[in-house]
Amino acid sequence: MKLIVVRHGPAGHGLPDPDADAARELTEKGRKQTKLAVRGVAKLAPDIGLIVTSPLPRAAQTAKLLSKALGGVELVEDDRLVPPGDAAALIDELRADGKTAAIVGHDPQLSTLVSILPSGASSTFVALDKAGAAALVYESGSWRLDWLMTRDQLAAV
Repeated sequence: MKLIVVRHGPAGHGLPDPDADAARELTEKGRKQTKLAVRGVAKLAPDIGLIVTSPLPRAAQTAKLLSKALGGVELVEDDRLVPPGDAAALIDELRADGKTAAIVGHDPQLSTLVSILPSGASSTFVALDKAGAAALVYESGSWRLDWLMTRDQLAAV
């Protein structure tokens, strides 16, 4: 099973009010940067068959751009991708399916997953860039980090 982990694109600075922060959307520049980055993801992982996204606008917008880059791949929202949700349980469900899937969400949740799944470490040592992505492969009972790229690297693919 391959899991593509995508952090939402640039949405401006975080806001102190939790409701206002949750409602943030991609900025115009962020939308353009994200569109280029997800094209790179689509080239690197054209076999993505499902995209699961946080329902928060900036992540959902990123996921829609990814779906479009992949030719209209199925897209579903899942509250477990809203921090501090249980993304690990979602990943276990996706792993049981065995297909290539993408998740789109937020930091620090996603950077923590990309750090912990392949290493078993208890601390985060990966920092996903906004609109950056990583590919993890599950085989023989463990996760392996296949690639990790910033949005600029993805745009250059």
